[in-house]
Amino acid sequence: MRLKATVESLEQVEEQYRGLYEERDGVFRLSVEGVEFEDDVRGLRSALEKERKARRDAEKRLGSLPADFDPEKWAELTEAQKKAEEDKAKQAGKWDDWKKQLQEQHAKELRERDEKLSTLQSRLNNLLVTSVAAQEIAKLEGSTKLLMPHIERMTKVVDVDGEPVARVVDEHGQERLGKSGEPMTIAELVSEMRESDDFAAAFKGSGASGGGAAGRSAAGGSGRGRVRTKADLNDWEKKAAFIEEHGAKAYAELPDK
Repeated sequence: MRLKATVESLEQVEEQYRGLYEERDGVFRLSVEGVEFEDDVRGLRSALEKERKARRDAEKRLGSLPADFDPEKWAELTEAQKKAEEDKAKQAGKWDDWKKQLQEQHAKELRERDEKLSTLQSRLNNLLVTSVAAQEIAKLEGSTKLLMPHIERMTKVVDVDGEPVARVVDEHGQERLGKSGEPMTIAELVSEMRESDDFAAAFKGSGASGGGAAGRSAAGGSGRGRVRTKADLNDWEKKAAFIEEHGAKAYAELPDK
């Protein structure tokens, strides 16, 4: 079952997941720290499209006409004023300087548009991955803090028919396929991580019993010296704390007993 980002009533959500939602503005939203959802994606897409159009307009003004002219500026002048300004500039030896100023002005505008587009694109790409990944991690009772950095590293956003789409990739950046032969989904990636030796400890298992501060102290606070085998980390919180301090690879290298 996929958890919805927003619902009008908690009756639409299975009872075991209702605690993951909080009420805002008359609707219930999935509460995951550090993650924004559908409204943010739609807003970013709209802002991104406006900035793309603004950049295209600016680029057109720079490239479609001779560099000597600024179409918007010259549209406000009469033919007599244009001719007088041109003659005056030429006579004063400032014609080249005036052209250079116009070109620099447009180049600056294009750079600013590019920077804003890059920022918006980066935020949108991040939301397309993290919003889905957070829901899948919550479904499998995993640690968002531990797993999200790895999921971000194993995904990228590509353009499919003009729309940004999140894809799972391998260590060489090549798109991975799922069991169906179609591009692997983030849900499949999270499930695969849950079954792997490297990341299994970041998910709450059926035998997890908590442990609180005592568990964290045994796993990480007292150093790795007291943890000699995976059996020493006998609950989920201890495993998570150990991985957070020493890394998933260090946990995988521990002997079972």
